Amino acid sequence: MRRWPWLGVFALAVGLGGGVRPAEAQTLGPVVFGDGVSGANAVGAIISDFSHPRQLGSMFTLPSNTTIAGARWWGVTTAPGVANFTVRIFSTSGGVPATTPLYNFAIGGAVGWTAAEPIGGTPQYRYDATLPTTDLGSGTYLMSIVNDTGAAADWAWSYGSGNALRFRNSDAATWNSFGGAPLFQLTGEVDAAAVPEPGAALLFLPALGVVALARRRRS
Repeated sequence: MRRWPWLGVFALAVGLGGGVRPAEAQTLGPVVFGDGVSGANAVGAIISDFSHPRQLGSMFTLPSNTTIAGARWWGVTTAPGVANFTVRIFSTSGGVPATTPLYNFAIGGAVGWTAAEPIGGTPQYRYDATLPTTDLGSGTYLMSIVNDTGAAADWAWSYGSGNALRFRNSDAATWNSFGGAPLFQLTGEVDAAAVPEPGAALLFLPALGVVALARRRRS
């Protein structure tokens, strides 16, 4: 399992591709799991990429019934603009994750990403994605986030301290334990009242022009 040795290679590759523009941010709701998690918690990153192949997962526990509608995570990549993500949630039994997902969200490139805190000088990125609204009961689950960048790139999921990390090399394979805790948050539904109507700002701009004209005439 590779951790730090390849991060320097990633830094060089990302530097060469510095002209790639961040994707438009996604609007996410309030954090319902992982409050306080951020890219600043990262101590390294491990490849989670179908083209490698390797799949990473992270164990997490919900104390009560929870509705999720989005996810945020952090990672390192040789190709910042390549996003073909699959987000999966697995049930667990006796602390062992199932091999078949309970929910499978093939979100592809519908992900907002932006630069985050570097890991030891290596560029890191934050990813935001809306998910289908899903109700999860209280209990322990495994969250898996895997990119599919193709043979010309790699994507790695950032991790912090802990023992939540699980990995496998193919679908239907059992999950293995590994030190670390992949960084992610789950978010709830967006408050519709907090999202302005697209036309509201456009209607407000002409009004500003009228106010400015009136002020010039009075002066």
